[in-house]
Amino acid sequence: MGGNGEVQIALTVLEEDGKWVGTDSDGIAIGVVRLGNWQVQPVDATGEARGGDDAYLVRINYELDLEPGFPAVEWLEVGFDFTGADPVAVVDAVPFSTTGSRPATSYTLGRLLNLLPSAGESSADVHLPATTGVIDVFGIGGRKVRWRHRAEGDGAVRPGAHVIWAVLLVPAGTESLQVEFSARYDLRTGESFLPGQLPQPFPLDLRDPSAVETALEPSATVDGGEKKAGAPRVFISYAHDTRPHKLAARQLGALLARCGVDLHMDYLAPAARNDWYKWAIQQIRKADYIVILASPMCRAIGDGESTDGRHKGMHCESAMIRDVLHGDRAYWFPRLLPTVLPGESVQNIPLYLQPYTGDHYIVDEFTEEGIGDLLRAMGVTPPVGLSTASDATG
Repeated sequence: MGGNGEVQIALTVLEEDGKWVGTDSDGIAIGVVRLGNWQVQPVDATGEARGGDDAYLVRINYELDLEPGFPAVEWLEVGFDFTGADPVAVVDAVPFSTTGSRPATSYTLGRLLNLLPSAGESSADVHLPATTGVIDVFGIGGRKVRWRHRAEGDGAVRPGAHVIWAVLLVPAGTESLQVEFSARYDLRTGESFLPGQLPQPFPLDLRDPSAVETALEPSATVDGGEKKAGAPRVFISYAHDTRPHKLAARQLGALLARCGVDLHMDYLAPAARNDWYKWAIQQIRKADYIVILASPMCRAIGDGESTDGRHKGMHCESAMIRDVLHGDRAYWFPRLLPTVLPGESVQNIPLYLQPYTGDHYIVDEFTEEGIGDLLRAMGVTPPVGLSTASDATG
């Protein structure tokens, strides 16, 4: 989703008797409440849970931005009305209603698309920062949801960033939604004021990121073909942990291909029936560089902790990568590039790749600048204008 630039809306304050990440939301503001970029992830779920609809996990970012000397906010309410398709339902969302401060909490998406507290971060689907004050939630199960933040005692609503995670059900095939953002708040001024504005609409793009990426060049989409002259041949090895992780891997692949890399990964393989064991051997042997994407399952398989028989392709690739590294470490060590995608952790790099004593590559965003260090590790010159500073081991 593309940003729509900085849009400022003048604050209107009415006396009471005169009686609100994808990225199209970036910059939309009402008074001192401002929306940031949104993150949209398709969710694999059972037919029982979806009822024939499509499911999405959405991260909503907003902030209360107060100028110095601005009166304290006694309560703040933000609301979201999802329209443009019928029906739309917010199945579940966090934060839940709370009566006081709550520590940072991780949640797992349950079988019926409900958000359940998680025992550990590695198995969690969402992470919610700590919250303060009282939070009331309204509208779960419908298309209109609201969060009201209330100060405790004589305090004030905390300024700064806030995060919401919501599970949406939309009719199958829906590509975008219209969202109306509303905000209301009251200032601790000694008199009753109701600052507010009319709801502000913006589009929310739900399309598969890989479907809206610029198409890969034909020479980069045929595995086993001749590599492009002068381009490093790169194989991306990744576990199919979740659908969002698979889509993120494709986004990285499309971006690398646009930057001149001869890309090879599983979803680009010919449509004919494949011998995937033979295919993986060929990719590893022919690769100039192998990008290994950090994820909980990648780490578990690489460290020999996964014994449930799932993810056989990753088991095969990981075993062969470890074997070639052991056979010729001097050759392979600089060619194995552990990479951490947005939302992932260095902790999910397998131990044999030395996550803390060897270089790794952090991709903060899917832009040419975001993959600059990774490109340089492959001997590819990043597009003109990128910084040459590296923080690969940070």
